Amino acid sequence: MPAATFAEFFELCGDDLPAGLKRFAVLCSQGAAQPRPLSRQLLDMAVLNDKDEALAGLKVLAELDSRPAIRSFAGPQLHLLAESDALMPTTTFNKLAELNPQATVEQLGQSHASVFAEPQVLAQRMQSFILSHCYA
Repeated sequence: MPAATFAEFFELCGDDLPAGLKRFAVLCSQGAAQPRPLSRQLLDMAVLNDKDEALAGLKVLAELDSRPAIRSFAGPQLHLLAESDALMPTTTFNKLAELNPQATVEQLGQSHASVFAEPQVLAQRMQSFILSHCYA
């Protein structure tokens, strides 16, 4: 997510946490086959009511840089990204593969919330990866 977009989102959460959560749910479901029901499902699952806690988590997220860990990890890695993810651009596919040639980068669904929208597909992909890389 671009820094300016993140800053706007952070400010929204600070001013109005329910509106920030709603915006996050909409962004997460963008690109899904049925984004509105998925967005509502995400909001129903949200248990975050403390604004300070939410902002602290967002600050951690803003500073998080997992590239060194991805680059240095010597074992098999599976990264599942969504094709139409509003929060993680598709350019991330190539960047992840460049960070570590052992990394497997594949598409899972259309939206950032594909892990919730398609849990069985996620489980199958993970199982397949684990069986092919860890028990080969």
